[in-house]
Amino acid sequence: MDTIAAIGDRHELRIFDYNRLAEPQFDRIEVVIDLDSNISAELMHVAARAGVKFIQAQTNGLDLVEVATIHRAGITLAHCPGHLSSKALAVITL
Repeated sequence: MDTIAAIGDRHELRIFDYNRLAEPQFDRIEVVIDLDSNISAELMHVAARAGVKFIQAQTNGLDLVEVATIHRAGITLAHCPGHLSSKALAVITL
């Protein structure tokens, strides 16, 4: 399922733009969905100062996710690879 379609009209959705200042983009944002290990340690600090409370990492692994930085910032981290590994996992299982 496409993440944007799943969110639909139920929530305000913002797509992060690396060409714009980070601080205003995290304003009034409580949840971040990281689709590909894109959140650097620097962005984690900005997100924490802005009040982000939860990060959902949609990655195959956590080796590129700033886990320690996220935890030190007091942000809850959840990991759910979902569509990134579901087909491969099914093939291996069979």
